[in-house]
Amino acid sequence: MFTNRFLFIRRLPTFIIVWHHNLINHITQISTSHSQVLCNWNVAITQSNRRKTPTNTLALFDKLITQHPDITPDFITYLLVLGACIRLGNVDEGKHIH
Repeated sequence: MFTNRFLFIRRLPTFIIVWHHNLINHITQISTSHSQVLCNWNVAITQSNRRKTPTNTLALFDKLITQHPDITPDFITYLLVLGACIRLGNVDEGKHIH
């Protein structure tokens, strides 16, 4: 069950990049690699949320930001991280992330 979701999540950004290939052209390789990296981080953060470990979720988000400063998190990443802040009751951290 998880494998099917993982493949769907992983293939969706690549499909979008390929669909816009005529518009992006030479940026396609960079965009594809960034979207794949971000997708992998989103899967890890999702699994952390499912295990109900919000501190681990925030740690993963921090690693994403520090290890890949050239990648901008998408709305999915922010929703997952803000959900972890809500579980912790840490409003200040949520405001800082937002």
